[in-house]
Amino acid sequence: MIKCVSEINLRENMGTLVLHLAQYVHPERTGLYTILSRSYLKDLDGTDFSFVDEYALVVEDGKIVEGILRLTEEGEEFMAVLVVAGTVEEARKIAKVEGGEKVPVAPAPVSLSLSETKAKRKFVWFSDRLKIASGSAQVITFTPEVLASIEVELAKVRAGRAEAQKRTYGADIQAQLDSDEWRELRQETVREFDGVSHKMLEAFREVLNIKGGVELDELHTLFHGDQGSKIDRREKTLMLGGLRDAEKRQTFLDAYEKLILEVLVPMVAEKIGCSRVVFQSFPCVRVLRPNEFSIGPHCDAQYQLPDGNLNVYLPLTDLVDTNSLYLESQPGKEDFHPLKMEYGELCTFWGCYCTHFAVENLTDKTRVSLDFRVIPGGMYEKDVEKQEVDFKVGSYYSECRKNGEGGGWAVTTRGFPSHRHGFPHTNK
Repeated sequence: MIKCVSEINLRENMGTLVLHLAQYVHPERTGLYTILSRSYLKDLDGTDFSFVDEYALVVEDGKIVEGILRLTEEGEEFMAVLVVAGTVEEARKIAKVEGGEKVPVAPAPVSLSLSETKAKRKFVWFSDRLKIASGSAQVITFTPEVLASIEVELAKVRAGRAEAQKRTYGADIQAQLDSDEWRELRQETVREFDGVSHKMLEAFREVLNIKGGVELDELHTLFHGDQGSKIDRREKTLMLGGLRDAEKRQTFLDAYEKLILEVLVPMVAEKIGCSRVVFQSFPCVRVLRPNEFSIGPHCDAQYQLPDGNLNVYLPLTDLVDTNSLYLESQPGKEDFHPLKMEYGELCTFWGCYCTHFAVENLTDKTRVSLDFRVIPGGMYEKDVEKQEVDFKVGSYYSECRKNGEGGGWAVTTRGFPSHRHGFPHTNK
């Protein structure tokens, strides 16, 4: 049994694990890999992980035909499990979840031995397959051969996107989602902001308490003991520890909300015409040191984020090739390209349906970036009870409104950092 790590690690490894687990599921049954959340279970029906033990494994001819298999130890918040039942729907009902990754029909036998090298396994990490296919290129060209090396992940995105597109919204929300203004706003666009009046860089350095002349792109020289590890995050946790302290992160949060209220919200409101805007209550912080990899191909709709999200990507260091974010220009186009940006610029794009990912950082510079989401007010339910359970205003999202005709914008409902905002809040 694997020691429970962060939700991000567990989700990143879904594609790898489901292929390995396939050989243990009876071919006439259905396996579901999913991640249980302790807080979600408590809110749902007052239970915890103990309900898993009610579903003992039933094995025939060495294959699981029924039950729940624990894949990790019980973490503070998360635990990964394999649920085997007759159908995906039955498995989700048993595990009390809405999502999860279906285990495919077993391919040729593969080994689960952790002592074997990756070269001897049939399946390797996304980042390693991409690196092999591209010849460890600093500038990746997505030829048919390179795309084929990551087809497992791309197929998952296509399936997740197609499933998400079946979601329905109220007539008023759907009208805005179908508008020409929204189609124009969600196109990939690099925009400038005043990095002097909006002190995002300085505020981030302050919360990390970086001393001396060390630049952010040199953070790996201070924190490197776990560098390159896909699981061990001890030093990265130490590095970003200030972000988990409400008092220490306040200056950074103030700078972030100032940027939201003075740059992003007016731009969105002018384009869409709204007096209410919903925004991510705390930005996701990404630190990608040399030889590190963060997250594979995905679109946010796979994680139940609503269609009206406009993604914002803001680098605190220069983005160059493999230390950047890769994305496609339109949903399903798969014309992947890295963003080339510097501090003082931000990129807006429709990450809800456009595939995006990071690759292994083959440069000698650490990449530090922020990403977050804003929603034009008319594109998200006002009634909190009708909002997605993990993405409510007052928790994952904050909300702001305009102060009358010609007035400024002010936060009216403020959320708070949680595991949904990613590392280092994941296990908080």
